[in-house]
Amino acid sequence: MLILPGSPALSAFRKEKLLEALPQAEALSARFVHFVELSPTEGDAGLDERERQVLDSLLEYGPSLEDAAVEESGSETFVVVPRPGTVSPWSSKATDICHNAGLAKVARVERGIEYRLKLNGPADRGELAAALHDRMVEAVLDRLEDAEVLFTHHRPRPLTSVDVIGGGREALATGDDAEFSRLLDGVGRVETCIGKADHLGAGGLCLQQEGGIIG
Repeated sequence: MLILPGSPALSAFRKEKLLEALPQAEALSARFVHFVELSPTEGDAGLDERERQVLDSLLEYGPSLEDAAVEESGSETFVVVPRPGTVSPWSSKATDICHNAGLAKVARVERGIEYRLKLNGPADRGELAAALHDRMVEAVLDRLEDAEVLFTHHRPRPLTSVDVIGGGREALATGDDAEFSRLLDGVGRVETCIGKADHLGAGGLCLQQEGGIIG
């Protein structure tokens, strides 16, 4: 995996608003970082000089790279990336562009944001991470090198089913998938709705909170 730093990820306004949401931090920096997976068949020898120049030029956008310099001493690092196991829309488009530019050795390009926070005292890392990412579509890593997890390939698992109609909420709670746990965190109650919601169709499953239907 190649790790290529990019341009600043936040405007001055967005940086100011983020600092307001993080009273534990007195300063922060944020820059895009690109992670490049090389094809196992094409990329054994790595990119040659011409290919690297093409890749660097494609990933050079936005403000000057010097403006994205980060202060490493005394700062906490948070690397926000798309959730492992997913492919972001940005990645799909960027990978297509690389292939159209003749970079056959590039299997996939993904982008994350490296945050560095200078704290004004002790702080809970989990609380800081929660303010920096959307847990539904993103994950937070400790180091840039940990982004290797984005390119982990797994065999598809056998299809399993959960008897929600027969088991209700408890049936979801016994599932192994972490998605069920996240879903249950925000769901007040689970109902089976047959013929109650036209847009879901007969036999649809309604997940409802006090405010209404979630999905």
